[in-house]
Amino acid sequence: MASVDVKVDNEGHFTGSRGSWFVPLQDNDRYLTWSQLGLTQQDDGLVSNVGVGQRWARGNWLVGYNTFYDNLLDENLQRAGFGAEAWGEYLRLSANFYQPFA
Repeated sequence: MASVDVKVDNEGHFTGSRGSWFVPLQDNDRYLTWSQLGLTQQDDGLVSNVGVGQRWARGNWLVGYNTFYDNLLDENLQRAGFGAEAWGEYLRLSANFYQPFA
């Protein structure tokens, strides 16, 4: 599934625009393994990211984990991210850790 969100301010800048491509790698009755590619134009510059993760149903909850690699392309700043999530019908819980690379 691909998504694109284009935003243009009064000065013609695309700050806040983004695009992503979510690719299910394995989807069965027990779990979903996925990858995601993305580009986002932020105030600091263009950010690319690539990630993989897995989600599965546990009772009335959807739980999962993921890892991402982000790169602020204009500055060549890179970081790794690790996350966990639990989604219920009325509540979403997420935790993330980011580690910058030197």
